[in-house]
Amino acid sequence: MGLLRVTVEDQAEVTAHAATLFVTVEGETFVMGNAALERAREVREFAQALQAAGVPAGRLHVQGVRIASSSGLLAKNQKAEFQLSAEATPEQLPAVLGAVAAGRNTRLTRLDWQFDEFEASLPLAAQAMRKARRKADVIAGAAGQRVKGVHRASDTWELPGATMEFQPEGRMYALRAAGGPPLDVGVEYSATRTLRVTLTVDFMLEDPAQEPGPA
Repeated sequence: MGLLRVTVEDQAEVTAHAATLFVTVEGETFVMGNAALERAREVREFAQALQAAGVPAGRLHVQGVRIASSSGLLAKNQKAEFQLSAEATPEQLPAVLGAVAAGRNTRLTRLDWQFDEFEASLPLAAQAMRKARRKADVIAGAAGQRVKGVHRASDTWELPGATMEFQPEGRMYALRAAGGPPLDVGVEYSATRTLRVTLTVDFMLEDPAQEPGPA
């Protein structure tokens, strides 16, 4: 019995099922942690705008707080920048971006598209296995052999990252300052990336001529 190794690559387009937005909100009051969602007025107003856009409160989180102080002292009414993250579906994204653009003290710093690459890889890996088997049958037949079964198989997949970085002087803020439409922010409302799967299979071979004859 011999082994025949076959490697097959396949690919498919995968659409993001959600986006995580990272937003900075400038506040007049220094509040730590998720308490800022209720106690900091600017953060509370932004949270309410997101809820109006269909984003549940549980999908908005405070990632960090940064204070600006030239003296190095922490005052009672210290101004602060709150780094927030919010998760939205592609359908909610236009309204969410509109809420960010409409906020007087908010700015979008980053957007990460979320993909379910594992689920997307399953049918792609199965398709690659069918191709690998067909290829193995052809190669084995040309060598006078026959595929008996699978000895070992492994697969890997690759999905390019989908992160968008934003600067304060970007198009969103120029439009807002000029009084332009809040949704025309130069951001794609959906994302599609190419998922690539590589499957390697070791097939077991047998020689049909060595099969035992009838008793």
